[in-house]
Amino acid sequence: MLDRTVPDVSDEVTALARYLPKPSRSVLVYDGNTADLYTRSLRADFKQAFGPSLNAGAGEIPYVPSTLDSTLFKKIAQDLCAVPTPPLVFYAGRNSVFDQFVSQLEQEGDCNTKHLTIVTGGDADGLPPNTTASSRGGARVSVVYADIENPNLTPGFTHDFQILLGRGADSAMTDPWLLASYDALTAAANAIEDAEGSKPDPTQLTASDVTLWVSQLNRSAAVAGATGTLQISANGDLENPAIPIIRLAGGRAT
Repeated sequence: MLDRTVPDVSDEVTALARYLPKPSRSVLVYDGNTADLYTRSLRADFKQAFGPSLNAGAGEIPYVPSTLDSTLFKKIAQDLCAVPTPPLVFYAGRNSVFDQFVSQLEQEGDCNTKHLTIVTGGDADGLPPNTTASSRGGARVSVVYADIENPNLTPGFTHDFQILLGRGADSAMTDPWLLASYDALTAAANAIEDAEGSKPDPTQLTASDVTLWVSQLNRSAAVAGATGTLQISANGDLENPAIPIIRLAGGRAT
């Protein structure tokens, strides 16, 4: 069993489906590398949540990350802008090539003056907002994604962070992966402490003992995380995760 202190991909897509107006037409641009669990899951969940609009739109367009990405993305950009009103674009891919995709849309002459929205998952939190600052003769691109962590920090976490690292490190304090790592380590420490208390001889503690207690990190044993209380269910999933929806447009994040 895989225990989580962050939302899974299906949670992210569910949050996006609640946030977005129901699209009439859409297209799914996806990473063809099926070994990547994140992109594979994102593609499957987008298809499940937005199947009717994909069927009414351009369907699915695969790409394979390589040194030829810019060429592949140029062809995809031309296809997306071949109609007067481009469809909503779902992107099931990694952030490592996402900026190339956005850049190609912003440069593609066929996309000139057209507004294009790309919807994706939490891996996009590494995309700088200024990526959407200029159309550069092509599309005006906005990006909507579900992040993995709520940026509203608890006073306790903020205080401890500043004591340990100083106020000069405040800019890093809201990094989603830093917050996720803090939550994971805190949950692990709590489970180890609880498991030790159940053993006459703590030196005999095993990984299985700790795993049992991880699934008990809820209700009275909920974890004080960086952004609030978090609870892990018996099946290892994060219960009722707070998933912020981030929009990047015009070089700004909102």
